[in-house]
Amino acid sequence: MKNDEILPTGKLDCDNVIKIILDALNGVCYEDDAQICNLKFEKHYSNLPSVLVEISEIETNRKLFKFEEFLD
Repeated sequence: MKNDEILPTGKLDCDNVIKIILDALNGVCYEDDAQICNLKFEKHYSNLPSVLVEISEIETNRKLFKFEEFLD
């Protein structure tokens, strides 16, 4: 059976992995991880343990606002 045929449903939890990566990139790739509006996470078995992070700016005509401004 090939590695990509079985999904790894055990540890590590995806939310914990995501939190570590987002926190590590604060101030490096963005000012604060609160700026992130879109996120995709996949977990696979591999012979080479690794993490692949791809960051791109969302091109939009939509107005960006802070949540605090929305409450006013």
